[in-house]
Amino acid sequence: AYYLEDHGIRLVMVNPMHVKKAKELDDNLPTKHDAKDARTIGRLVKDGRFSYPRILHDHEAELRAGSALRASMTEELGMIKNKMIRWTDR
Repeated sequence: AYYLEDHGIRLVMVNPMHVKKAKELDDNLPTKHDAKDARTIGRLVKDGRFSYPRILHDHEAELRAGSALRASMTEELGMIKNKMIRWTDR
């Protein structure tokens, strides 16, 4: 994303659920393959059904990474506490 932004190329994002629903509307078949997904995504972008992602810089990017790390560590701490409780119960 940063590379594209540095070179003046606009980045767009298509919701995966929209791709799935649009694909089902097109041919009503459950098959999934890359060519079909690419065609559906291209059609959604052409029709203007996309959003522009907010690209974070500097402190915002660091805060998001720190927040994700904290959430991961909190989850891991909960798992370790549960293991300790199970061990002591045995």
